[in-house]
Amino acid sequence: MEEKKNNALAITSLVLSLIGLVVFGIPCGIGAIVTGIIGLVKFKPEKEKGKGMAIAGIVVGVADIIMVLIFIGIKAASLVAQ
Repeated sequence: MEEKKNNALAITSLVLSLIGLVVFGIPCGIGAIVTGIIGLVKFKPEKEKGKGMAIAGIVVGVADIIMVLIFIGIKAASLVAQ
């Protein structure tokens, strides 16, 4: 039996989403969502593994974007309140 290889787009999605948590929230979040969706669409379960990584990348990518937007909202509210 042939060993399944990792889905490269799923790995990319997860890595981008984790980088987005620390450094570049929105650009990495968008990249993580896009690569995660493409990875899921092109996923071949009989040849590849990593579907969970693609899903995790999408979820964390969305969280990246939401956290940045919340931070911007809090900053804007604090500037208006002054």
